[in-house]
Amino acid sequence: MHSPIQLLNEAGVTFFPPATMAQIQVVEDRLGIPVPDEIRALYLDHDGEQESMDPVLLARLQSLAELSNTLDEMDEFLLNEAPTLRGLFVPLWSDDGSNYFVFFLSGPERGMIGWTNHEEPCFIAPHYRTMAGLYASLVSAYNRNGFELEREYTGDSGIGEREGRVFDAHLAAYDPALDASVRDYHGAFLLTLCPLGREHELLPLLQDDRLAVLTGNLLSRRECQWVLPALIEAVRDFASDSSIAFNLLNAITDLDAPNTGEALVNLARDYPVALSAHYLAEALQRCGFKVERPQNAQGRFVQARISVETEPDGWLVLAWANS
Repeated sequence: MHSPIQLLNEAGVTFFPPATMAQIQVVEDRLGIPVPDEIRALYLDHDGEQESMDPVLLARLQSLAELSNTLDEMDEFLLNEAPTLRGLFVPLWSDDGSNYFVFFLSGPERGMIGWTNHEEPCFIAPHYRTMAGLYASLVSAYNRNGFELEREYTGDSGIGEREGRVFDAHLAAYDPALDASVRDYHGAFLLTLCPLGREHELLPLLQDDRLAVLTGNLLSRRECQWVLPALIEAVRDFASDSSIAFNLLNAITDLDAPNTGEALVNLARDYPVALSAHYLAEALQRCGFKVERPQNAQGRFVQARISVETEPDGWLVLAWANS
């Protein structure tokens, strides 16, 4: 019995009886490949773990019967959205809320553990180097009755040679022309395992409506001040999507590059008609500019006035009609 599994057992998690080789064979036939040794050993030890409430087990191994049902449900989605992703991972652990930890079955990431949720089923970010890392985190949370799991990959740490190879493989596979779900899959690896110093290779993701905000946040968090022009351009590109534009503007002000104020003023001088003047004014205000918001007789805001010394009358005006 693996040590983390033993710790779960000793902590009081209820295990179902071991699976048989015949039951494992059914799943192998379903997958079309032999299950990895780590998974076979797991199910020969116990055929899943029972849901617990107090203390809570944040993710439990599904029984093989449950796993088969989950694979059916996932395949139905993948067949329609991303058939090329079938067979790349297996969703072994469930949080009983239609979210799963998956075991990656192939490629340089084989054996890593990723996380997928039902709202973004193909954005499967790697969280742990191996199954042992997941179980160690589950045991820790269970023993303290916590509701958060510690991760080995946070997007900024835990990046070594192996992770660099995984990053390279998914960078080569990522293509803006691919279906959105497939881009999500590769993008999750790129954003989680980007080695320090290679952030410039993430710039194509700023043009992806599903990945732009996550990319902007990562680059801002890593203090990549050179990315400011690309972030400004991304705001222009996604001006009509208020959520993306708002979050990119937040990333810009969080980045706090030396010429952020100047870049935002230039954006404001010729801002896209679809861009919210309200969001742009807020970003300028966060950069220290004085902002006024005049109202009409009905009490509605009609514009934003930003105090800019270089303007002819000292004010830059953004029409509120665009908000």
